[in-house]
Amino acid sequence: ASKVLEVASDPGFLSNVQQVMGSLKVALDKVCSESNILSPGTAFGGLVTVVPRDAEAGRNLSRALFEQGVLVHSVSEIPPYAVKFLPPLVLDEAGVKLVAEALKNAASKVARS
Repeated sequence: ASKVLEVASDPGFLSNVQQVMGSLKVALDKVCSESNILSPGTAFGGLVTVVPRDAEAGRNLSRALFEQGVLVHSVSEIPPYAVKFLPPLVLDEAGVKLVAEALKNAASKVARS
């Protein structure tokens, strides 16, 4: 446990987490700007959200993302609707691209249904 605290407290590690979470927010916002069922959400700490047009779209997005290997934290069933991402602290830029591409594919699938 002390080693985990040591690593998690390292300024370099924390700086990387902040930078990668910022990249994730930018990437997800870009997907939202190209989608007719999503709007950009918020980012707070390691939590990043996107806003689906309604609760049903949020549930369907969550399922479509899961089919692609991306597990979301949760889906808000009451307004404001949100699909919440809480990625691991070790997420890297390749992971950001994977999540953004999965969201793009999921949004496209949900929009067609």
